[in-house]
Parts: sequence; structure tokens; C-alpha cells
Amino acid sequence: MKSSHQEMSDAAKKQEEIFQKYNKKLYYIALHITGNKEDAEDALQTTFLNISQNLHKIEDIDSNKAYNYIVTILKNNITDTFRKHARMPHIEYDEVSADKLAQADEYSLDEYIADKIEFQEAVSAVNKLKDEYRIPFLLKYYIGMKETEIAKKLGIPLHLVGIRLYRAKKKIKEIYIQKEGGEKNE
Repeated sequence: MKSSHQEMSDAAKKQEEIFQKYNKKLYYIALHITGNKEDAEDALQTTFLNISQNLHKIEDIDSNKAYNYIVTILKNNITDTFRKHARMPHIEYDEVSADKLAQADEYSLDEYIADKIEFQEAVSAVNKLKDEYRIPFLLKYYIGMKETEIAKKLGIPLHLVGIRLYRAKKKIKEIYIQKEGGEKNE
């Protein structure tokens, strides 16, 4: 039988191993989702606090199950923070060097530029949405939450999530149609 001091030492060791293994990965994910350093650091701090309180749920820190569990905690913390502040971040696209992409045999520099422009336009369209449509849209399509999870997180009925997602997609389509119409008329 382990003493309480030994159990604490084992828990501290396990917590340190988890921190060393996942800190950089989780920071990158948090930074990617939140779009800023401060929110990413806050989310990371809260995540490691939650992990320390739930160490017993992580058996093998190297397993995919542990990784998925830890990432889920991070995403839930970010979602909770956004909900509390009644905002979602404006999406930022990843900067990828053009020369790296141009080196790929099947991916030319022209394709890279076209894809980057298209993605920037999509990001711009999503960022133009009102929060009531943008938040559920980002939770579903950017974070990957199910509609039932979104309803629970936002404290709204499930059918309202569906309506808001439909309206968000409809509004994005309208933005694209307006943009195409505006370019043709110029």
C-alpha cells in the first residue's frame, strides 16, 4: 500500500510528464483556435489545472485516448471562455510558406495563391456574421462540436442551433453571391 506522500509524488510525476509531452502541442492548438497569445495561455493554464484534478482518468499518457481526452478538455475550456465572454475569435488562417507548397509536385504556386485567396474570402465571410450565427457555426465547423454539444454549451434549444447554422450558411452564401455580383458589375 502506497503512502499518501508516495501517491502525491506519483501524481506530480505524472502531471509533469503530461505537461512535458503535451504543452507545446496544446499551446499550438489553443493559439490556432483563439487567435491570440493571451487567450491561448489562459486556456492552457485552465486545461492543465483540469488535468491535475482528473489524473486518475489518464492511464497511459502516450495513448491516443489520453491525447484525445486532453485536447477535448482544452477545446471545452476555450468554448466555455468564449461563451462567458459572449464572443468567438475571428478566424486566422495558417501562414504556410509559398515556396514549401510550390515544391510539392501536385500543388503549384498558382494553386496555393488561389486557395489562400479563397480561404481568406471564406474567413472574411464568416467574420461578417452576427455572433448568434458565427458562434454556433465556428463551434460546429471549426472546433468540430456536435449540435447537441453546441446547444448544451450555449444554453439554447437544439432546434435553435440547427436554425442558426442554416442561417449562417445562407448568409455566407449571400455574401459570396454579392461579392461575385459586385465583381461582375465593376
